[in-house]
Amino acid sequence: MLKKIISIIMICIMTVTIAGCSKNNSGAPADNNKPRSQKRDIMSEFDSLMERNPNLGMIIEFINQNISESTKEEASDMLGSLETAQKDYLGALEDKYSEGSIQDKIDKIYKPGTDLNNLEGVNDEELKKLLKETKGLGYKVETAEGMYYPILDYDSYKKYKENVADDFADYIDIMSTESDEASVKDAELTIGWDKILNRALAQEKFIEKYPDSKRSNEVKSLYKNYTSFIFLGTNNSPLFDYDTHTMDNNAKSAYKSAADKKSNSKLLGKLKDFLKIAEKNNYKLTNEVDDFRHAALSSL
Repeated sequence: MLKKIISIIMICIMTVTIAGCSKNNSGAPADNNKPRSQKRDIMSEFDSLMERNPNLGMIIEFINQNISESTKEEASDMLGSLETAQKDYLGALEDKYSEGSIQDKIDKIYKPGTDLNNLEGVNDEELKKLLKETKGLGYKVETAEGMYYPILDYDSYKKYKENVADDFADYIDIMSTESDEASVKDAELTIGWDKILNRALAQEKFIEKYPDSKRSNEVKSLYKNYTSFIFLGTNNSPLFDYDTHTMDNNAKSAYKSAADKKSNSKLLGKLKDFLKIAEKNNYKLTNEVDDFRHAALSSL
């Protein structure tokens, strides 16, 4: 009889223990094996939001509130949709800046080195409101040819880097470099030839590393621009001087330095061959040099 009672007690203890293990520390039932269909489907909620044609503020708010619960792929897709929406709205925002009164108001406070994205010192309420909207929606203000205009501020994406897939994190780095420091203004290079080359190499690496990335086309377009800068220059910063037809000395120095490095880069391979042709022609823009550089561009 005693053995029977002990057996019953042991069974009860085991039952309680098993039941206890099925609860988490808070006492609520564990959710480890909960089917995906019973969990929050954040992408369905996001898609539903996008179908309602939300403004940028609503999209940003949703992402900020939910990105920590999203998978990296979901986070990347949401930010990709945000980027598209920002590009779509950019024209309307540009129109606000194109008004003469706004241009005049910015011109009154702008001096070389002025950070137009810093609201301190802006007293005009209309301008302050516009600048606040610009910053809040993920843009920043740039200037060129005496005009002020908004661009996407990819620095605003950096806070999401740990939440997104590797390709999107690398894409953020590439694009934030662009929005931090423009490479061309007024058809003139605003950064050194070495930086032009380094940016192109980073873009080439991205394209090779992530051939199936949803961001691949954007980087390819950027890469096409940069390879053109490398072999041709720009209208106001030509690789070969218009009068002397001689290669820019700074470009020559930067290219030689890069060519000395061991690399499997296709771009550097073409650049090395280009330098050999250029040296053969005393770094003058001859027909042979011109034909080679255009052929190189077509192959990249």
